[in-house]
Formats: sequence, structure tokens, C-alpha cells
Amino acid sequence: MSENSIFFVLALFICLSFTIQGQRGPASYSTKNKKAIEYFEASENYMVRRQYDQAIELLTQSLNKDDDFIEAHLRLGQCYQATSQTDLALQTFLTALALDENNNYPIIRLQLGELYFNNNKYNEAKKYYEEFIFSRPNQKLLGLAKQRLENTNYAIKFFEANKDTTDVEKVKLPDPLNNFQLQYFPALTADESQIFFTGRKGFYNYHDEDIYVSTKDSQGNWTEPVSVSENINSEKNEGTCSVSGDGRTIIYTYCHEREGFGGCDLYISYKEGDTWTEPANLGNRINSSAWESQPSLSADGRMLYFVSDRRPSFGGKDIYVSYRNSKGEWSLAETLGEPVNTKGDDSGPFIHANGRTLFYSTDGLEGFGKQDLYYSNLKDDGKWSNPKNLGWPINDSQDQPSIYITPDGRKGYFSSERRLNTYYEGYLYRYDFPVGKFQIEEARHLTGIVTDKYSEEPLKSVVSLIDLENGSLIQEVESDRFTGRYLIVIPEGKNYGLFTKAENYLYQSLSINLKDESINTFNRDIQLVPIKSGEYYRLGNVYFDFDDFKLKPESKPELDNIVSLLEENPDIKIQIEGHTDDKGEPSYNLSLSQKRARSVYDYLVNKGISESRLSSKGYGDSMPAVPNDSEKHRAENRRIVVRIL
Repeated sequence: MSENSIFFVLALFICLSFTIQGQRGPASYSTKNKKAIEYFEASENYMVRRQYDQAIELLTQSLNKDDDFIEAHLRLGQCYQATSQTDLALQTFLTALALDENNNYPIIRLQLGELYFNNNKYNEAKKYYEEFIFSRPNQKLLGLAKQRLENTNYAIKFFEANKDTTDVEKVKLPDPLNNFQLQYFPALTADESQIFFTGRKGFYNYHDEDIYVSTKDSQGNWTEPVSVSENINSEKNEGTCSVSGDGRTIIYTYCHEREGFGGCDLYISYKEGDTWTEPANLGNRINSSAWESQPSLSADGRMLYFVSDRRPSFGGKDIYVSYRNSKGEWSLAETLGEPVNTKGDDSGPFIHANGRTLFYSTDGLEGFGKQDLYYSNLKDDGKWSNPKNLGWPINDSQDQPSIYITPDGRKGYFSSERRLNTYYEGYLYRYDFPVGKFQIEEARHLTGIVTDKYSEEPLKSVVSLIDLENGSLIQEVESDRFTGRYLIVIPEGKNYGLFTKAENYLYQSLSINLKDESINTFNRDIQLVPIKSGEYYRLGNVYFDFDDFKLKPESKPELDNIVSLLEENPDIKIQIEGHTDDKGEPSYNLSLSQKRARSVYDYLVNKGISESRLSSKGYGDSMPAVPNDSEKHRAENRRIVVRIL
């Protein structure tokens, strides 16, 4: 139950108590002062209409007539609490408690427990929750108090085990961000160059909510947020959104029953150059007649996590996932199930750039209170690990709706709301985390421009990241056909091959070693050459043992790409050329280079490529690509080249 809901449950309970007493006559009150009672009863209409300033004025006049009027103190405390005047609310409830010698109003203790709880003073809250429970209260309020007591005990236990909780720094995002009345659910590109969020300029729910984007300038400062696109924003509300790692795909929530499957549906749009395409409903494999919202798109755009309240469910709202195939078709959404989904409300999913760690919010697990943030890792057997609480100060007594964690795990972007009288305000923040804060597979990003080597025109291409140990596809993205730009996220700890393909061009391969190196951010422009006689390219991911010509298993993805090239272009013939560095005798190097080239030749023949389309040749150390003056350069000279004949 949200803070707002709890407040009005308590307020309604107190109003009903006073109304019943009023029906029994003024003698039921703790005062006999008629004027005090008159002011008190007049305040109720304002209280019900949430006109707290007027109610406070009347209650103050009531207490001026009789300062021992318990009921007036209790209602005044409610008004102060509703208008976020916490110190005054606390002082007023404590006064009411001191006056209530016969414990006619045990709810005062629950109110005090709530005030201390909402301000993260768990030991004080525990005292009043226990006293309230001991008073045998109303069953609905008893359930609330017991839940809160569980939260306080969890928090107290956490602080006993974690004496130092100052390792996380909270930073409010600077101007020109945070200039809306309400901004929430931030989503960023993998390189943190753009931030998308939902913003509302007015105070109340009927004001229009749109999606905005801010871009970092050359100095690393955020620019003035602008509407993401006229194609996306409308006169209706556009809600929570998520973007792919390269910022070229957006999925967002749009609520308009007549245009969709239910109350709120998920829509998708693609960025081509500087223009977003007309949004499309994601269809009934994802959307339903129920409510769908809070999307989280994986960095490569192949997985979509979202929230729905469709039935049946594990509890309230559940988290679902859908997968996109190579044709761009989404699979039928399926619930994540236990242990991620709980008997409570599960929401705010964020799939990390590594594609294997899910951060989300739930009130169905043990925590600090209300909705806490947790994370779960996808294990090798396809099951999710038991969720782990993100801890203090990320979680506290308030609702934590969502968080965006950067690929390197060092920052977390989130929004925080607070109630002010009858409306809310919400701002964007960032957490700075120490290294290793979360037990997750960290990731880095590679970005660059794909162009034609000769014309330097940008190319639309497919960039694939392959795990060389098992040949599995980790991520696959397309470069922008207008700009040639690509961005791909790379999980740490392994050796990868990066393969770039475009129609009518020779593919290019790069070797990326994140098993022995830690690279934060790196750029790599890629130049492709047309498929024509005389052109050649280096095989970036063909490996041999030292002083041997037997192909290592991690060479398979590269060699299979050559097979695909030859199958897709049946008229071309190639020569496979082997080269070495200058270490060793020239005659030995020549022989080794010939054998290595022949090994590649044999692999292709075994894969069904006709020998008439292949030849091989070794050059030893006679044709260095760069001078043999360093170990790095010698490594570049040890190579296999494919030449179009």
C-alpha cells in the first residue's frame, strides 16, 4: 500500500471515529468547550476535500479554545502530515499521546510509527508499532502495523550487519534537467549521452505527460530537454519508456483504449537519422485487454521486459518478457514466474546491458518498507537467482519505483517523488556506486561509424558480437543507414569476435579481448570494401597455438563467416594467404605460413566449398603489414588474409 493510500485509510478511520462520537453528543469528546467543538467539526468538511490549509486554521482556533482537546490535536497532526510538515505533525501527535491518558485513541501510536517510519527512524517506529499492535486494534490497521513492524525489524537487522552505509552518493541531476513539476522513469543510452524521461509541467494528473530527451553537449553537460518527437507525443498521455543501447529504438506506454487492446498498451518507434518513425502497437502477443506498462528493452533490442496486471497472476502486477527473432517478430509474452514474481506487486523492471541481470521493484519481498528495489541474475540453466535487496540508502521507507544501472555498474539513475499538500513533485537523481557494489556481470560499449572505404559514405550494416569460446551470438545491432553510427554493448570477462556485414561488401572482423583487459569505453570506426577482384581483408579471429598450424576452436565463428560469404556469392573465388612475423628462420616462417593458410583451406572444403574456388599461399615474413619493431606490431603481422581473385 502506497504512502498516499495509507494516509487516507488512517484519515478516513479517524474521521469515522469522530463522526460516531459526534452522533453520541459533545460529551463524547475530550473537551466540553462548545466553541472548540464547533471549530473542530467545521474542519471535517475541509479535511475530506483535502483543503488542509483551511482545516489547519479551524483546528488552530479550536485548540486556542482548549489546548487539551485530544481529537483536535489528532486531526491537526493529520493535516500537518498531509502537507509534509513532518516536525509539526510529530510534535502534535506526541501532544495528543500525552493527553490520551486512558488510551482512547491507540491510532495515535500508529500515526507516530508511520511518521518515524517514513523518516527512516526505525527504532522509534518499532516502539510505537509494537504498542499499537498490543492495543488490539481494527483488523485492517493491525495488518498494516504488522507489515510495518516486519519492515522495521528488517531495517534494524540490516544496519546492525552493515555499520558503514555511506559508500553510495546521491546526486540530483543538474539544470536544465528537473525543470518540470514531475519527471520520472529515466532511461539512458548505453554511453550515457542521452537521457529520456516522462515529464509533466502541471501539478495534477489531468495535465498532459509527454516523453522528453536531453543530450550531452561536447563538454558533457545536459542540454535543454525537448519533446522526443511529434510522431510520439500527442494530446494524450505518453508514459514510461525504454530505449535500446544505441538510442535508436524506443518502446513506450500509451493509454487510449479505442486505439489499442486495453487501457494502456506498449508501442514501438525507430529512429532513422534524426527522425522517429510513426509508432506501431506491439500487437496482441505482448499487449492484452489488461494494463501493460513500464517497458525495459535490452541493449540490443532483442528482449522486452514489461509489467502487466493481466490474469491469472502470481499476486498483483507481474513482470513479463518477450523475445524478438531475426525477422523482427516478437514472441508471445510469458511471465518470469518465481522467484522474480511474487504475491505482491512487481514492477519497474530494468534489464541491464549485460542482458542477464534484472533490476526491479516489489512489495512482495522482505525489505525496508513499501516497494524496494532488488536484482536477480539469469543463471546458466535459464533460471533466475533469488532476488537480492539493493540495500540502504538505495532502499528506504519510501517507494522505489525503478532504477537504471549503467553498463559498468558504477551509476544508477532514478526518480524520486514526494507529496506536497494535494499534489506531487518528482525529480531525477543519480547514485554513484563503488566498484563491485552489485554482483553482476559488468559491460562496456563499443561505438563507431561504418562507411565505404573508398567513398566514405555511411553504410547500413549488421554488427554482431560473438562469444568465441562457444560461438554464441551475444548481441546484434544495425548501423544507422543515414549516419553509419553503431553502438554495441559488450559484457566483460570473455574474448569476442565483432563481425560487420553489409550487402555487396566484404565483411570485417575484429578481435575484442575483455578476458584479460578492462576497457571502459572505446571507439572503432569500420571501413568495408566492395566485393570485387583484388580486394582483401584480414581475418581478425583465426587462432593457432604457438608454432603450430592446427586451428583452435575459437576460430570457428570467423571461418563460418567465410563459408557464408562464399555461399552468398557463388561466383567469387578467393585466395587464402598466410603471414608471420620476423622471429625465426625465414624458411621456417614460410613453411608455417603455408601450412596455416592450408588449414583454413581444408576447413572450407570440409564445409562444402568447392576446391575450384579456393587457393592458398604462404608468404612467411616477407610482407609485413607494419614494421616488426614491437610485440604489438609482430602480433599484427601474424595474420591470415582472404583475397578476392
